[in-house]
Amino acid sequence: MEGETMAQITDALDEREIEELQAYFDEHLPQYEIEAVEQKRHPEDWYLFCVVARHRSRGDYAVWTSWNTSTGSLNHGHYDIDRDTAYSIMEEYL
Repeated sequence: MEGETMAQITDALDEREIEELQAYFDEHLPQYEIEAVEQKRHPEDWYLFCVVARHRSRGDYAVWTSWNTSTGSLNHGHYDIDRDTAYSIMEEYL
């Protein structure tokens, strides 16, 4: 996570949450590099985020529409998609 990507992520998450998300990816999804994280817009969903990541070797994208910061779980993944589709899906679920 570098440059503009890190700026997008730090705007959405605090330092502890960034570390937890990165640790989750390091353990369970090391083939992906996190590109963007956005918080859900509904006030009651303050603990839910969408995550976009790029596959390190293939270059395709995935988006998960539910990173739960209270449980540390990542759910509702959409895989093997292009960048524009990943961001469109994320926007739809915010």
